[in-house]
Amino acid sequence: MIKDIVVNLSVNTEGGPAGAYAVSVAAALDAHLAAIAFLYDPILPISGTGYIPAEVIETQQADNEAAAKAALDRFTEAARRAGLSAEPLTLSASLAGAGDHITPPDQVFALADYATTAPADVLRDTTAGGHLGLFMGHEALHRHWPPLLAAVRARSG
Repeated sequence: MIKDIVVNLSVNTEGGPAGAYAVSVAAALDAHLAAIAFLYDPILPISGTGYIPAEVIETQQADNEAAAKAALDRFTEAARRAGLSAEPLTLSASLAGAGDHITPPDQVFALADYATTAPADVLRDTTAGGHLGLFMGHEALHRHWPPLLAAVRARSG
């Protein structure tokens, strides 16, 4: 019998079907539901001037934090209405792919220098995969994501 379900919440303004579906499945199975809202790193625009103003990064970071909070609030309310044992989590860690030519590890990890997250709470890991391999590659799914998610859970209380 399924006792635990984990769902990735959409952080777009409309939400998404995954959260509502996970709530309905968890209610039907009387399962505990953990929902993760990914706090995405800001996307650094290419600047012809050679630098990126701090305000651009700070604005994107604030927007991303607000989107993650809104997703968790929607989830928490839906879980409460369904009477579920539920746990909202935010994943604010970076995982980079060594073979990623779109966002190489140095670019992914450089943003931590500008984040307000305490250095002890910033998690960094690199998988051998490329851009898509971070989320679908065997190595990332089996060796990198489980300890990363366990660390997030441990910090979430």
